[in-house]
Amino acid sequence: MLNWPADVNGYEPEGAKAADGDDLIGRKLGVYEVRRLIGSGGMGDVYEGFHPGLERTAALKVINRDLAGTQKARERFEREARSAGRLRHPNAITIYDFGMDHGRMYLAMELMDGEDLESVMAWEGVLQPARFMSIFRPACEAVHAAHGQRVIHRDLKPSNIFLDRCGAGREVIKVMDFGLAWLVGEGDHRLTGKSVVGTPSFIAPEQLLGHEVGPRSDVYSLGVMAFQCLTGELPFRDDGDLGQLWERIANELPPLERFEPWMYPFAQVIGRSLSKLPSERQESPLELAEELAEALDRCHRPPSSTSLISAVHSPPALLAVSALPPGLRPADAQDDDSGLPSLDPTPAPGSGPGDAALPVGPAAQAVVPEALIRAVYALAAASALSAVCAAAAVVASLVG
Repeated sequence: MLNWPADVNGYEPEGAKAADGDDLIGRKLGVYEVRRLIGSGGMGDVYEGFHPGLERTAALKVINRDLAGTQKARERFEREARSAGRLRHPNAITIYDFGMDHGRMYLAMELMDGEDLESVMAWEGVLQPARFMSIFRPACEAVHAAHGQRVIHRDLKPSNIFLDRCGAGREVIKVMDFGLAWLVGEGDHRLTGKSVVGTPSFIAPEQLLGHEVGPRSDVYSLGVMAFQCLTGELPFRDDGDLGQLWERIANELPPLERFEPWMYPFAQVIGRSLSKLPSERQESPLELAEELAEALDRCHRPPSSTSLISAVHSPPALLAVSALPPGLRPADAQDDDSGLPSLDPTPAPGSGPGDAALPVGPAAQAVVPEALIRAVYALAAASALSAVCAAAAVVASLVG
């Protein structure tokens, strides 16, 4: 077990030197006695502290001096700390206190025992849908509650989701670092000359450009996190070049084909959360969680003749072409004699104005009826069943 927040958010393990070279152990921060250094990271150092009046231990996050060198930064820290401190939710980390001492800004918060989601993924690999939802749903509820108090997280990622071990095998999900991403982003102007707040691989396009953010920006980050948990990969590769990452995010569709075929309901929901335009995403983290819960139910229910007929007679749902099985993706589709148009969005050379092509661009998303997808899966299942029956017949004849 790890004492939070060691190995969280890039923190070095216990025994590491303080990032500022400032050993606070044995001194006081406000009323807290500083007992030991838990870890150090890009935002600052984390110590175990003790409140003698309340006889309570706490995690003391001490912000680096270079992130708190201006009056503006100190005022914003105070404002964000108050907002985060007002948040009361069982799945959000509890802020006890904040202040400034020895020229250092600090937050006092609950001390937990466990590991973050990034570590869980390193040990468990790709998460099974039920396991994923047991972590993701509470996290979404905490972020949704924060939005209700006008607190936007801005830096949602696996290392900010903590699995707190509460004894007897019980696990409580905690979302950390509400409202603090701006501290690290204040000096980052690599893309547009504006401040980039958050972790580039996980933040929304509008956030990466330094534009105003809102609840749907956090929805996008949750979508990236869901994609990574269920596929083991990020939707857009980050090679450390912010410009190249932006080109991918702006111009490429999320590679939903990385999902297993039976998981296409998840791909459909996550694809929407990764829309380029905020207005096309789920309205809230809670809506995203509810849609994923419904998708989990559909993933566990194999297609039947009844559900197939129902799908054919119902209004067609839309699904990203990239979530199709390999044979039906645009790159693989070919014209045939069925009378159906090709799925290839690229018009043939010399095609006339009557030859409509699918739209392209940052916000474009090719779609096909869900009934067609269900039919394909039903046929695949029937073929598999026929093969099993044939094999059983051969075995029976040999035995007989």
